[in-house]
Amino acid sequence: MYLCTHCHKLVDGKLHKKKYRAEHLLQIKAIHEYKIAVEIGNDVIPLNWIRGIKVEESPNIKTGTVINLAKTTILYGGTGTGKSSIVEMLYTVLSSSILKRWDDKRMKSVVDVDNPLKQPVTVTMDKIVSYQAGEYNLATFPYQMDVVYLRDKERRTEVKDDLQNIADYLGKDRNTVEAMIRVADFKHAVMVAKAEVTNVRMKPYRETCIRVWRKDRNGPEKGWRLKQLSGTEQSRFVLDLVVSYLHAVSRFKPALLLMDWGNIYSFDEALIGQYLRIFQNPNMNFQTIIASHTMWQNVEWSGWNLVDLNNNEIVEDW
Repeated sequence: MYLCTHCHKLVDGKLHKKKYRAEHLLQIKAIHEYKIAVEIGNDVIPLNWIRGIKVEESPNIKTGTVINLAKTTILYGGTGTGKSSIVEMLYTVLSSSILKRWDDKRMKSVVDVDNPLKQPVTVTMDKIVSYQAGEYNLATFPYQMDVVYLRDKERRTEVKDDLQNIADYLGKDRNTVEAMIRVADFKHAVMVAKAEVTNVRMKPYRETCIRVWRKDRNGPEKGWRLKQLSGTEQSRFVLDLVVSYLHAVSRFKPALLLMDWGNIYSFDEALIGQYLRIFQNPNMNFQTIIASHTMWQNVEWSGWNLVDLNNNEIVEDW
């Protein structure tokens, strides 16, 4: 970021050093880029990105922990550091849907949105999810956001139906996934050129097959059946689909990708780097938060907010 002399002194001065952290500056930069995009008629401003979350009560995260978030953030740490819990907490907050492992636990957090006109929201999860914004008690999160949560499937057994397999990864119903595939243009995809959903049979129940055409090599005229691809290639299809969906929907409303997905560990660093560049691309209006037990050392992290949870000492004033 290029700063004038006054702003440079303000940002680097001792008085404001804590206020102007790297992730906050990156967020300001991203929002400014979108404002310029609006002025020249390219995009909408993705107001309501999640700016940060403060944990006030949790069974496994230190009270007072503050996680500052940017357009692209990776939370990394070993087992038990709380990275998955933070992602799950964000999903619960935004969807009002409690995951099974939190059924009998109580959590409380404060979520800050990157919109100067809107207040932070206090969220309490105790068998149900309740919200408070200022003096108002609410039943749902008050600010609109489309959330895709890409995670490991709860059920370990594969089902024959391609749509159901992908729906299990995304936590969405099969009809939604089918609609995502039918409208996806895959313009920004790494591997997929196009995809189609076909019926294998309709009775006694519907079973579907997804056919995939690849950008990087020739294949059958009717495309590859998804199950003909390797496990890594199938994971690339899922991620390409998610990117295409979020790129489209984020032109109309704020969108967030939460990823805590073991399948990406089968990707080599070159492939990981391709997706990281896509998420960081200013033309991608959606926010990305990834939970990972490792940091890929030989990829470019420029522009990313890197949150190391290994020391478990992320406690500060907000």
